[in-house]
This record gives sequence, C-alpha cells and structure tokens, in this order.
Amino acid sequence: LLHEAGIAPIHTPFDALAKLPDNIKRSIRVIHCNDARAAESEFEKVQPGFEHTITIDTEPPLHAEANQILQILLVTDIFRKFD
Repeated sequence: LLHEAGIAPIHTPFDALAKLPDNIKRSIRVIHCNDARAAESEFEKVQPGFEHTITIDTEPPLHAEANQILQILLVTDIFRKFD
C-alpha cells in the first residue's frame, strides 16, 4: 500500500499510521515525507524515479484479449456507429 504521510490535514500523520495493525503496517510504503521523518518511522519510503517503479504481476482478466479486440474495432471508422 502506498500512503501519503506527513503533515495533516493534507497527509496522514505518522502517529495515525503507527496505530494500524502490524499486518497492515508491514505492507505500507510512505510517500510525500522527508527522508529523516521516514527513517524515524517504521515505514519504508517510496523512492522517486523510474528505476524504483514497483510492479505487481497479475493474471489478466478472463476476457481481456476479447475486450482489446473490441476496443480496436470501436475506434475503426466503419464500426464507430456501434458504440
């Protein structure tokens, strides 16, 4: 879970995040806070930049390929009226 932490009311204070159950806290990564404050907390800070991109592998939905084909057809001139 990516969470904006920092100065309230725009962001969630670290004190509020610290009250969450341990199983949820282990999954949280914080963003929009300074490095020193993140280091003092028990949360890992999200690092900026493409080299730090987080990817989550998932299975495509059952009819994903059919949906892609239909989307292509809908932007084709002769099929536009069916939208």
